[in-house]
Amino acid sequence: REAIEQAKISANENTSIAAELSATATEIEKRVEEESKIISKTTSKATAMQKPLENSVVKLDKTKEEIKTASKLLNQVKEKITELLTTVKHSADEEEKIVGELERLKESTDRTKDVLKLIEDIANQTNLLALNAAIEAARAGEAGKGFAVVADEVRNLAEKSREYVENITETISQLLNDINDISEKISSNAKTVKILSEESKDVENDVENITGVMDETVGRSEDASESIKAIVNEIKALIVEIEKINEISSANTRSVEEIAKATEHLYAMTENLSKILEEFKT
Repeated sequence: REAIEQAKISANENTSIAAELSATATEIEKRVEEESKIISKTTSKATAMQKPLENSVVKLDKTKEEIKTASKLLNQVKEKITELLTTVKHSADEEEKIVGELERLKESTDRTKDVLKLIEDIANQTNLLALNAAIEAARAGEAGKGFAVVADEVRNLAEKSREYVENITETISQLLNDINDISEKISSNAKTVKILSEESKDVENDVENITGVMDETVGRSEDASESIKAIVNEIKALIVEIEKINEISSANTRSVEEIAKATEHLYAMTENLSKILEEFKT
């Protein structure tokens, strides 16, 4: 009878323990399920983050290539501008030389005018001498007739010389005006070419600066792309680890479920044993 009483006490204790184990197992099962849900959500979020980041890498790589292409085109433009700048500078130098040559030609023409002026003065003096000679020949009468004819010829020659000199002087004056006009136009063109050369130099500098900025942008894009790739790789590794944890969690869930079932079975057995002992006592 004492043994039965002791067995009954043990059965009651086992029933209490089994009940506690069953409750604990149920609680653990709920927590494991919650953990599994959290892990699944985390995996989904990590996967969702991975795709946009991979797209960003693709876009960055594409942008980087486009910038490289644009930079290459700008370098080609820069080379053409440099060639144009060299040509323009050469043209400006040549036009300055031409202006110098025209100035020297103008000076030579001015000296020619001085010579023509001297010839005109000589012609005027010759004409005056011929006139005086004709007057003297008239005074000499019959004896001076031959001298008068010569004086007339000299006067005619002097008059023609003066006319020629006037025509040449007029032509030279026109030539000087033309030289002045050409010189002014070439000088103006030379100034314009110089301004164009300076502006081209500014454009060349701007292109060089833009190219430098684009090269820096390419470098930064490459750095950003590498950083994002590293993040994507880390996310992939994290997803792998989370999936491993998820597998472990799933295994734990199954184990807890088995423990819960075993505990429930134990609880049922202890309950049944208690009933048997109660009946036996009676």
